[in-house]
Amino acid sequence: MSLRFRTVSEIGTPPPIEWVWENRIARGYVTMLGGAGGVGKSALVASLEVAVLSGQMFLGGGTIQGPIIHGDFDTDARAQIPWLERAVVGQGVSRDVLQHITYVDSESGGFMDEAGLAALRAHAIETGAVLIVIDAFTSAFPMIRGNDAGEVMQVMAAFRALAKETNAAVVILDHTPKPMANMPEGRGLLGSTIKSAGARAVHLLSRVKPSEVGGQDVLKLEAHKNNLAAVGEPVGVLRVWEGDGLRFELYELPDADQNMPSTKARKALEAYLDDRAGTVIPRKELFDQIITRLNVSERTVKRAMAEVVSDGAAQVIALHGRGNPVGYKSVLEPADPGPLDSLTPPDSSVEVLAPNQNSVSDSILFDSPPDLKSPVGPKSFEEERW
Repeated sequence: MSLRFRTVSEIGTPPPIEWVWENRIARGYVTMLGGAGGVGKSALVASLEVAVLSGQMFLGGGTIQGPIIHGDFDTDARAQIPWLERAVVGQGVSRDVLQHITYVDSESGGFMDEAGLAALRAHAIETGAVLIVIDAFTSAFPMIRGNDAGEVMQVMAAFRALAKETNAAVVILDHTPKPMANMPEGRGLLGSTIKSAGARAVHLLSRVKPSEVGGQDVLKLEAHKNNLAAVGEPVGVLRVWEGDGLRFELYELPDADQNMPSTKARKALEAYLDDRAGTVIPRKELFDQIITRLNVSERTVKRAMAEVVSDGAAQVIALHGRGNPVGYKSVLEPADPGPLDSLTPPDSSVEVLAPNQNSVSDSILFDSPPDLKSPVGPKSFEEERW
């Protein structure tokens, strides 16, 4: 290997980045798009290709209009061409734009080889392609071991050279690992990390649970890596079917915290107490209701209740009786108070407990009888062991 040594002044100022898809896919560089099988990568890319062919905006970003090469090693024309047809209808453009996309598959056993790369490079230069799509990495190169850094590095180096020599954006579709309990979705691409290292941008596509978006067909697109622009927040992508047409629209993703079990439990606790403002709800009755409604653990409800009390949204009420039972009461006043609206016993039989009593916090979290005489302040949640 020969090395070339130059000063920065000799190199000069590089030209500005040209975006085939603004801030996501750049000309002259390699971009990876990963996602689980069947999540919708091919459909999304087909819609992007139609936007590039017609010069349309795509999901809020501008595009560069120009010819495209689509290398399909995952399926065949019977499966991929219909996505382009649906995208043309859904995006309201003429089918004539499809004459500027070259569909490529392999006749040498269904994979890409050195001769195939050379032919791809020549065709890209001849047509002036602005975008080259490879669908998908594993199918195009089944002969290499995806976990072998050396073998993957050679492939990624070949694609970087292809992008540089043709000044086309090279987009490679790839798969992501299956989600696991200790390794959730969104952690990267399947196989060697050299895939991500060899690309300038890596975008991951995943499906949002329909229960979190009102039953709609929504995907989440997030930048796992972007060396050429700001990473930005994940965006929601709504898949809209209208007759024979398909298009993608931006969709506001739900706040991730809103779907956490503890957050749901807290909201349910506050709502249950507020709906019964003026009434003391015994602890067991309250917890049993929330556990049954949300199908969450008692520990989750305990933690959520402690947060509700700590934030002043509810009061802890000591109910005199065996075992020093407690109940909870909303801080809201009843809408129409009357003699039958409140089940709160007279002041002589209940005691409102200050939220800063450590014994009360412990009883909330661990079911231990409260020592109402303890003057010690509460422990932080970080100090507690669960």
